[in-house]
Formats: sequence, C-alpha cells, structure tokens
Amino acid sequence: MRHSVDAELRAQAARYALVFGCRRCAHFEERPAGCSLGFPTDEHLDVDLEAAGEVVFCKTFELG
Repeated sequence: MRHSVDAELRAQAARYALVFGCRRCAHFEERPAGCSLGFPTDEHLDVDLEAAGEVVFCKTFELG
C-alpha cells in the first residue's frame, strides 16, 4: 500500500514510535539481506520519513 508522507504522518510516527521498514519486520533476514517470504524489499528497506514523499507499506509486515 502506498501512502503519501506529510507533516501529520511524520508527527504521528515520532509521537507513537511507529515502525514499518523491513529491518523491523519478523520476516526480514540479515544474511542474505532480504525477506524470508521472498517479497522485494527495495521500497521498504531503509525509509527516511524526513526525506520521503511517499512510503510503501508491506502487506506482510509483522513486528519482529
């Protein structure tokens, strides 16, 4: 799911300590770096909310 990043999302992410990137997901494996379910990680891996205009949320994200 694609979602635009605005000041409100940035504020809520900071206030509620929201996480959503691959490295925080239970399905992410460090070696070799990638999703254990085989999903692409290029749009989710290292998202910088301060610089991003859009964020892509993974449908299988599970807090790890």
